[in-house]
Amino acid sequence: MYAIPVETNINLAYTYGYEFSKRYTNSGNATNLQDKPNDVNGFFIQDEPLYAYNGAYGSSNKLQLFAAYQNDPNTIENEDYRCYYSNPKDNNESIDNWTIYQPANFLDVDTRRGPITGLRTFHNSLVFWQRDATGLFSVNERTTITDNSNMPLLLGTGGVLARYDYINTSNGMKDNEFADTQSDSTLYWWDHNKRDICAYAGGQEMVVLSKAKSVSNFLNRQENLSETPALTFDKKYNEMIASVSNGKDNDAGSLVYSEQTQQFVGLYGINHMYDLLFADKLYLLTNCGDSNCGLYKWNVEHDGCCGIQGEKLYPYLKYVVNSNPQFNKVFDNVTFGARVYGGGSMKNGKRINEPLHDLQFTFATPLKQYSELDGKLIENVEYDYRFAIPRNNDSEYGDRMRGKTMQCELKSNNNSLDFSIQYITTKYRISWS
Repeated sequence: MYAIPVETNINLAYTYGYEFSKRYTNSGNATNLQDKPNDVNGFFIQDEPLYAYNGAYGSSNKLQLFAAYQNDPNTIENEDYRCYYSNPKDNNESIDNWTIYQPANFLDVDTRRGPITGLRTFHNSLVFWQRDATGLFSVNERTTITDNSNMPLLLGTGGVLARYDYINTSNGMKDNEFADTQSDSTLYWWDHNKRDICAYAGGQEMVVLSKAKSVSNFLNRQENLSETPALTFDKKYNEMIASVSNGKDNDAGSLVYSEQTQQFVGLYGINHMYDLLFADKLYLLTNCGDSNCGLYKWNVEHDGCCGIQGEKLYPYLKYVVNSNPQFNKVFDNVTFGARVYGGGSMKNGKRINEPLHDLQFTFATPLKQYSELDGKLIENVEYDYRFAIPRNNDSEYGDRMRGKTMQCELKSNNNSLDFSIQYITTKYRISWS
């Protein structure tokens, strides 16, 4: 193998390595052979002199694109002192901008105060809590002036989360408690770590309500604080109900504060976990693990511990099958997904029947058809429950249930089970008769 020096018009400075006179093939012949670095991870390497042939023109596309993953859940979970915001909502958008979070759309608060434990909008402000602080986010902050006709003029808008300010650096909210409520004038919350009930009515100052109204001693004497504290507000009587004690050992469970008299007015043994607020009434749902379980109507006398005014509550659901209401249909089968825990009858310490045996279905159509189904006829296929819709009870010939719509009522005569339904599917066929 020889290298013969010759004159050429090719700029040999652009070649790489050594050139040989014979072509290199698998058979062993070598010419135009060029020394090259080792192949790196399958990327393209030029293995022939540039003046002979640029192999890039015949190479397959091996380009790898890299981009920042803007919806990385791990990043959001690890930085618990950071508040993110999405893109603004637009009309006629093809993609929901509220699901898009750009990498730089966030604002960090002071990490020395602990993680952000809650957010709440109040009086056009965004209030945030940390373990040891309460603050305000400025959201689209606006500056206005008044013209000669006393009309406001908008000078400009700030960023979505341009800044944050603390209104208190002593009281905050415990992680995963979300024990807050609000009236038309005041925001209330429970600081579990300091055993304080706090209130904020706007501006840059908040009030530790329990200290200002002299109930701190009562809260500090409570040996058994609730693991699931709850606050709610009764708009009918302008009262805030704070369930912060678990009510054990004859401790009162709830403190009641009246905005009308600006003072705490009572102690009650109802330890509610959730509330149902209507325009003219308020229902409190207590923890069903204690002896005073049930649903109570607030400010109404009751006797008994289960249900409203002593009436027991049972699982109940009523719905209407209204698909394709312009056609008459024959209703055949029902499939539903549910989770059922507890229930059933006990004998010698063992459960002798299924919880679904206590269910009762009632069907009715506008054609005055009526039928009933006992829960024992429901078949369980893994997590799906199925049954055939029974025929009309009032028919001599047992007609199938038919009509444009069908009403179904589901109830149980057992209130000792936890029953939840994920979906209900009714199968039907068009009636051409």
